[in-house]
Amino acid sequence: MAPFGSLSIPAEEATVYTGDRLLIFTALSVPFQVFFVALRFYARHKIHAPWGLDDAVILFALAEQMAMAGLSIGAVKTAGVGYHITYMIEKDPESVSMWAKYLLALSYVYIGSVNVPKFSILLLYHRLFPTRPTSTVTKVMMVVLGAITVSSLIALSFVCRPFSANWSTTIPGNCGNKKTFLIWASFPNIVTDVILLLLPMPVLWSLNITPRLKMGLTFTFAVGSLGLVTSVMRFQCFFRENTFIDGTWVAVDLIIWTQVETGVYLISACLPTYRPLLERVSRRGNLTRFSRSASWKGCAPSVLKNSVPLHSVSLRSHHRYYRGDEIYDGHDPAHKFEVTVSHEIRRHSEPHMPP
Repeated sequence: MAPFGSLSIPAEEATVYTGDRLLIFTALSVPFQVFFVALRFYARHKIHAPWGLDDAVILFALAEQMAMAGLSIGAVKTAGVGYHITYMIEKDPESVSMWAKYLLALSYVYIGSVNVPKFSILLLYHRLFPTRPTSTVTKVMMVVLGAITVSSLIALSFVCRPFSANWSTTIPGNCGNKKTFLIWASFPNIVTDVILLLLPMPVLWSLNITPRLKMGLTFTFAVGSLGLVTSVMRFQCFFRENTFIDGTWVAVDLIIWTQVETGVYLISACLPTYRPLLERVSRRGNLTRFSRSASWKGCAPSVLKNSVPLHSVSLRSHHRYYRGDEIYDGHDPAHKFEVTVSHEIRRHSEPHMPP
């Protein structure tokens, strides 16, 4: 464990406590994440879309977020997170060892929480963009992401020998440069985020659709890469000099940023699935406004409803796609689905007035 002799805390600041910030943030973030995941499944239910493996993976990602929330609360309540470590050494020396255990557990959960939502995004891309170049890159990314996840878990397990040296200073053992490992273990996340951001863009921009729709789809998938921003913020947080010296104090900001990063990954993996639902709500809103503006007092309306095919969307690779509830669907062997425009025509008959 890190030495504390070089740490000097002014007497008036030694007992300052900030753990409540982490508790409040955790209490707010948990229902927020549950809402976005629930909305994902509601959207798929409303448009009668089949559930895929990406939906199952997102549930596992949510479970990991709940585990991180539980560890965050436990670290505040039992490991002195929120106090300066010099104060905790005097007040409760055992809490310092307990904090080291929580840090190790949070590191394991972080590796899963940051990578599992990316698997869900890649599975979604694989289902929506079945063209050969994109599908190949997606599969390669899955293999790379899996290798990063497994290697990070193995490295974390062997950075200290024996394993109990992660939290105990009373037994002979050796730990490598744990700070360097935890810092640079975050760096591959930034690289994979950039690839996830760029991966669907060639397909989206090769579609023969209106510029407005093209920009809308681009924005939808770009927002799904917001984890890149939070990953960079957390990355720089680790470079603070006292991260591993005054760990219980710095942990408040560090764990908050960790929750933000993994939570944004989870939400980002859900965002592309909302677009069909938003389009349906938008169409209904436009229809309601049209009906109100076209209705006349005293008229007896008759309603005619119909759905007609709109147009096909062709890729430059000569695969054909059609726009519908799902943006692109690769389940059908022909790789297509139909776009329909539902419209409603109201005919109003004026009552006959005698001359």
